Amino acid sequence: MEKEEMTIEKVKALHKSIKVLCKQCAESNRVDLISDVKDMIPRVQDFALWFLGETDIGVSAEEKDAMNKNLLDVLNDVSDALKYKDSVLMYDALECGIDEYLKLFIPEEEIADE
Repeated sequence: MEKEEMTIEKVKALHKSIKVLCKQCAESNRVDLISDVKDMIPRVQDFALWFLGETDIGVSAEEKDAMNKNLLDVLNDVSDALKYKDSVLMYDALECGIDEYLKLFIPEEEIADE
C-alpha cells in the first residue's frame, strides 16, 4: 500500500470540516454527531497514518514519541465514541484531539482569523 501524501490543503479541509461539525453540534445541541462523523473518518485515518509515520515535524524524537502516543489515545477515543455512539466523547476527540494536531500544520494567522 502506497503512503498517502498529506498536503496542507487536505489538512485545512479536514480542520474546516471538524470546526463546522463541532460548531453545529455546540450551537444546536445535536446528539447525532456520530453519523455525521462517519464520512470524515477516512480523512482522519489518512492524517493519523501520515502523522504517525512522519519523522521530521520539527520536534525531538522524544517529543514525537509522546505526540504519537497521545494521538493513538485520541484515535482510541474516536473508536470508542463510534462503538458506543458517544457524541460527547467524539466531540472531545475531534475538537481537543485531532484538530489540535491539524493546527500544528496550519499557519497561525489562518487559525487566528477563524
